[in-house]
Amino acid sequence: MDLRMLAPIVGEFYTAAPTPFFPQDEYPFLKLSTIDYAQRFAVILGDDGLENWGIRRGDYLLFRRQGWPTEHRQLCFIHFGDEAILRIIPDMWASEIELLAANDEYPPISTHRNQFVVTGVCCGIRRPDDEIEIVYPE
Repeated sequence: MDLRMLAPIVGEFYTAAPTPFFPQDEYPFLKLSTIDYAQRFAVILGDDGLENWGIRRGDYLLFRRQGWPTEHRQLCFIHFGDEAILRIIPDMWASEIELLAANDEYPPISTHRNQFVVTGVCCGIRRPDDEIEIVYPE
């Protein structure tokens, strides 16, 4: 199988609070429908913080490896040290940033842009009820 059609599923993450993130040697993969030349990874959404955007708990979010968003209001995979969270960066030019969830249930996280690292920008969604295929390393 062509590895360009696979995105590692790095775990379940949340918009409510940062979750410990410990890289592993092997991950299961989400099979993509087309060959992709950009580095991608997937996470499972573990809460309801993006429901106002139509993204549900249990959806697979596909991220492009990227160090900062290229547009305002992009959903990003963000690291605070050894923890990660899914949040929206409303203003990509601001120094002081309020990282947002898509609903008011989870309060913004106010921080300086030097206090966190963006490792991915969301570029797709796969729902568990779609015809998806999970591939496990041999």
